[in-house]
Amino acid sequence: SWQALPNLMTYISISQGGKSGGFDFRAQNPSATGVLQATTPYRPETVTTYEIGVKTDPVPGRVRFNGAIFWNQFDDIQLTVPNALTGLTQRYDAGQGHSAGAEIETFIKITKDRDLHYTASYLYAVLDSYSGTRQQVTLASGQIYNTTPYAGSALPYSPRFQTMGSLTYH
Repeated sequence: SWQALPNLMTYISISQGGKSGGFDFRAQNPSATGVLQATTPYRPETVTTYEIGVKTDPVPGRVRFNGAIFWNQFDDIQLTVPNALTGLTQRYDAGQGHSAGAEIETFIKITKDRDLHYTASYLYAVLDSYSGTRQQVTLASGQIYNTTPYAGSALPYSPRFQTMGSLTYH
């Protein structure tokens, strides 16, 4: 971080985290399919995050503005996907992916007892390569329906836009 002015700080951050690997012990069925599900291992997932941002307090204690842009690189993404043929879900290594985005946060102290908060973010998250087993089901019409992710598909639980605002009275 660099404190450029008393009320202006910039920062650059690189960090890494992850989820441990293991076995999917959520097997819902003791049948051969369920046993196979519980004995198939998946590798640890890692994410490396690059972020650059600014934190400002242009009117100290009354106005604050923070902003950041970021890039996340995922390796061995763990996904839980339903198998249309067995009705069971299974966790496995899906491949590589990334997300990129930006976020802003503002705070304004309108009066002694009223505060205004607003945040907004944009996120683009995609699976770059898929390394899992392809699962398909054939519909009655003869069409083939993919039940697994594919390279270029959006990562789950990754909304493109988010926003939140609040007016608080103390």
